[in-house]
Amino acid sequence: MAFLHTVPKRLAVDEAYVLSTHFPISSFTGWQFLSWETIDQNTGVQITSFAMVPGMYVCLHVDTQQIHRMVKARDILCDNYKERYGDLRSLDNVGYCDIKHADAYNAMRRAFEVMDKPKTWGKWVAIAPDEKGWEEAKDNNPFIIGVQKLLEENAAEMGNAYIEKVWFIFEAGTKGSGGSVDHDLHMRIQLGR
Repeated sequence: MAFLHTVPKRLAVDEAYVLSTHFPISSFTGWQFLSWETIDQNTGVQITSFAMVPGMYVCLHVDTQQIHRMVKARDILCDNYKERYGDLRSLDNVGYCDIKHADAYNAMRRAFEVMDKPKTWGKWVAIAPDEKGWEEAKDNNPFIIGVQKLLEENAAEMGNAYIEKVWFIFEAGTKGSGGSVDHDLHMRIQLGR
């Protein structure tokens, strides 16, 4: 994807907070110097911003609708991770911060409501493909579907990885119109081999 260009990015305060709180790593500098953004060279529009360390890729923002050519978010993830770490065999987790996509949000909300395990707003919960709520979680959810397709399209290169669990958290956010509380959704897709 020669028309896309990846450059280092300084994290915004809220991005640094979410990463350090929900995706902690043992690096001395934390996530601060491990983040980038991908830009469409033809338009100058930011397509994605992300942070990664060996084993983990965390998407902070993605919008492939603005690209002048059809490209998939999973292809950008794949190219960025391989460029930095050589191959996809070490990729164990794909994270998404502050998900705004309505279908993904609603799918995870439905899964949360039907799960047969203790759950609390503001706490991480996990769901596996063989558990109640899995069908709801992946229904029309572009993040889970995208990772499934990434795994299928790159099976040998990823060591035949599969989705082991999807971890997610609904964090209390701001009050919306009408007094309802909007919850921020973060998700981490854990891969197994």
